[in-house]
Amino acid sequence: MQDWIEDKIVNQALKEESKKEIEKTGVKFCISNDFQYCILVRKHHAWEIEGEGWRDRNLPPELDDTWRWTLNFYHFEKATKNSWWFKMFVPLKYKIVKIEQVDDEYKIITDLEIIIGKFSSYYILSRNVLTGNAETEEEIERKFLDINEKN
Repeated sequence: MQDWIEDKIVNQALKEESKKEIEKTGVKFCISNDFQYCILVRKHHAWEIEGEGWRDRNLPPELDDTWRWTLNFYHFEKATKNSWWFKMFVPLKYKIVKIEQVDDEYKIITDLEIIIGKFSSYYILSRNVLTGNAETEEEIERKFLDINEKN
C-alpha cells in the first residue's frame, strides 16, 4: 500500500544500513548518515473525538476510514541492537512535500515552511510530544513546530 510501511521494515533497514526496502514503498523519508535514525510520513487510521481531539491507530486506513498524515521517528542503537519509535500528527494545514537529511539535521519541507530538526534531539522531542491523550489541532501544530531547531 502506498503511503504506508510496516515498522519492522524500517527497523530492518536501519539494522542493515540499506534504504532500498523503504524506497520501494513510496513514503517520504530520510535516514541519518549513521543509519541510527529514520524520519518518515505515512497515513494512519485516525479519528476525531468531539471535545477532546484526534486519536489514531498505528495502522493504515481502510478504504472508508478517516486518516491523518503522521510523522514517525525511529531510532536504532547499534551498540545494544535496540529500537525505539514514536509518532506525531502532521497539522492539517500542512502538506509535506519532502523530507531531507543534511548532516545531523532533517528538513521537513512543507507547502508552508521548512521545519528543521536534529536527529540528536530524538529523545528530547519524544518526551515533549508523547502524551497518550487525544490531541486538539492547536496541540498538534504546537508539537509539530517544536521540531524546528531554528526557532
